[in-house]
Amino acid sequence: MSQRASTSRLSLEDWDLIASLSPAESGSVAKVQAKADERPIPLRLQAKAAAVQSNSRPGTPILRRGSHANLNGISNSPNHSPRPASRAGGAAGGAAGVGGVVAGVGTGTPLSGLLDLTQPIETTQQFHDWFARVEQSMEREQEEIYRTHLHEIEQYIASCDDVLEQLDDSRGLLSEMEANYRFVEDNSRALQLACENMLDEQKHLVEVTEAIGARLEYFRELEHATRMLNLPGEALVLQDDFLNMLDRLDLALEYLKLNRDFHDAEIYLIRFQQCLTRAMTLIKMYFVSVVRKLSSEVGDKMVGKDLSETAANALLYTKFSNSAETLRILLFELEKRARIEPAEYGSLLDECYSTWFAARSGLLAAPLAEEVRRMDPGSTDLIKLARAGCNHLRSVSVSEWTLYAELFSTGEKEVYSFLENLCDYLYDSLRPRILHEPRLEVLCELCTVLTAMMALDTSRTADDDDDDDDALSLSSSLPNTLGRLRFSVLLETILQDSQTRLVFRAQAVIQSEVLYYVPVPDDLAYPTKLEGHAHEGLTLWTEDERLREGMGDGPGFRLPREEAQETWYPTLKRTVWVLSKLNTYVNNAIFEDFAGEAVTLCRQSLSAAAGQISTRPENTKIDGQLFLIRHLLLLKEMVRSVDLVQIERAADFSSVTDALVNLLKNTSVIFNPNALFELASRGMPSFAETMTDAKLDLDSSLKRACESLISDTSALISSPLRLFLDRCTGYLSGPTATKDLPAQPWATPEAVILLHDEFQKTLVQQAKDVVAKLRVYLNDEKTIGVLLPPLLDEIVDTYATFYNLTRSEYGFATSSSLLTPAIVKEHMEEAASRP
Repeated sequence: MSQRASTSRLSLEDWDLIASLSPAESGSVAKVQAKADERPIPLRLQAKAAAVQSNSRPGTPILRRGSHANLNGISNSPNHSPRPASRAGGAAGGAAGVGGVVAGVGTGTPLSGLLDLTQPIETTQQFHDWFARVEQSMEREQEEIYRTHLHEIEQYIASCDDVLEQLDDSRGLLSEMEANYRFVEDNSRALQLACENMLDEQKHLVEVTEAIGARLEYFRELEHATRMLNLPGEALVLQDDFLNMLDRLDLALEYLKLNRDFHDAEIYLIRFQQCLTRAMTLIKMYFVSVVRKLSSEVGDKMVGKDLSETAANALLYTKFSNSAETLRILLFELEKRARIEPAEYGSLLDECYSTWFAARSGLLAAPLAEEVRRMDPGSTDLIKLARAGCNHLRSVSVSEWTLYAELFSTGEKEVYSFLENLCDYLYDSLRPRILHEPRLEVLCELCTVLTAMMALDTSRTADDDDDDDDALSLSSSLPNTLGRLRFSVLLETILQDSQTRLVFRAQAVIQSEVLYYVPVPDDLAYPTKLEGHAHEGLTLWTEDERLREGMGDGPGFRLPREEAQETWYPTLKRTVWVLSKLNTYVNNAIFEDFAGEAVTLCRQSLSAAAGQISTRPENTKIDGQLFLIRHLLLLKEMVRSVDLVQIERAADFSSVTDALVNLLKNTSVIFNPNALFELASRGMPSFAETMTDAKLDLDSSLKRACESLISDTSALISSPLRLFLDRCTGYLSGPTATKDLPAQPWATPEAVILLHDEFQKTLVQQAKDVVAKLRVYLNDEKTIGVLLPPLLDEIVDTYATFYNLTRSEYGFATSSSLLTPAIVKEHMEEAASRP
């Protein structure tokens, strides 16, 4: 049952959208439209016109010409439509000639028939009758054209009505077609939507099916893994599908850990974990069996046989390398999982480590012990023993490291521990020799050898590193995180023992040869020792050396050249030599701590030597002071780039003592738990840090020595004036009521002038002697320029006191004979400036 749609009209544009025409169809429609626009004259009209034109109208014998003129006027009207003439024209035409009439009268006879008379007109009445008939015929014939045209128009109207009726029928059909089209379109759209929904549902069901299948794949893997792991024998780890099974187990475990909400997910997770643990255990068992089998075969071939080095290397390394590729792949699977879950698989990997190291230790123990015995550690020189032993251990360690890297990619800590155990064969023989070595030079040389061996780790070029990496990756392309062997790690223990022994012996040398050094007379022969080296002074390094040190290229502590040390006191020379050795072979913290102690002891020995020099008969106190200043300046210059700050921590038990005193004062609360708790909390000793700086102590000693030199020298030069001033001060401050200083026999004007003249005579010469001695000991104009001005100022101050006293107590005659202090200072400066 069809449903009729609405008959609403559609525009041409809607039709163009609904039923669009192709270019060929559009061209056909245009041609039809062009033909339809050309509307032809109906055939009956064409036939009548042709008949009219073809008919010959014979005119009346009288008026034929006029009749033809009238007919022409009718037929030649515009648009080829016959148009009747006016009545006046008609009447005139009738008057001109009756023969021009073309239609019959009354009976509808054609005009030509009316003009053809069968009998002649004889009477007037006949003529009038004939004329009336002709006139009537002419009128009819004139109206016939309009009737014919009207009839044609009516026919056209009827045709148009038929066309409109047909168009209405077509429009109804089209409306029905449109309604049917909309009905079909709506039903098609509904059908399409239903189909699409069904397709979406089908796609969803397929996706769900695939998702369920993908999830079930993880669960189905358990059966496959269980069946494979239940196969007998350890060789199943060599099957092609074993490694793929491990990867699938990893994926299943990871998936189940992310989806613990699945049904029985925890049970499957435990079973998968058990399968993976079983697989890793099989890898461990296979590795252990292969290593033990190889070790047994190699051990049987090496027992009791004197093999060459090539044969021994082939058994110890080549035979194991042949099986390394297969074992490396399996061990990598175990290492990868042990890195992620060390609690689960770490023990299995540790068993592999222990098995490997035990096997290698069993094979290498006898050769290493034999090699150490052959070196004869009891009688061989310590340096030769250390050099030969370290070279051999380096060769063995590199070989072991390379072989280990062919099997494992982790376990760096374990392999270093294993290599340290191998080094114990040499270390057990070398350590007693190091700890009993008394010579500081030998210990320094030993540290040099060990440091050189350790420096080989960083001296390899990039090509060497590439070669090592290629050698490690020949057996497998798996990643390796071990890197390159650092032999310095294995030598750290020996080097630390050597450095400890070196520091201990250095302390003993400082104690015996510096602090308790007993000088011989030649050691105290100052300034005699300086006379031949006056040109050196305090210059320790050349300008180039100073420039390099300023640029940071030189070491922090370095020994000056040998010529500069010839005039040094032995304790200073020994201290500097010991510090130079320790600076090279121990770390900065130990060196700085030791240097602070050594500088303090050296300073004490120099002070003692200065006192001994001052007491020598041929010397004065100034010699000892200048000796001390000279050597303290040298010591300061040597340690200027070293940090000598020492921090000492000492326990302070004052809080414990106070707490006990408070507790004992109140004996009634001794057994009270709260009192005991308070004692425990407040009676804890505190630790106080004490910071000492040997440089500050050195500067203080140098400052005191300079001040003592200036004070003693000025006192020696101005001693007559000082004695006189002290006596005058005592007299003037006495109880005597009348104080007449010039009246005293020891203070007369003549005695004052004599004292002044004697002081002036010896002042210049003594100033020259002091400056000469400064140049002998110091020979450094900058240092002399620092010491000399305060010395001269102090002498001038003493003389100024004498001068002012004279002016105040004596007359003009006495005071005018004295030199002013400014002149005295000029004389001393002039004498000091002369070479």
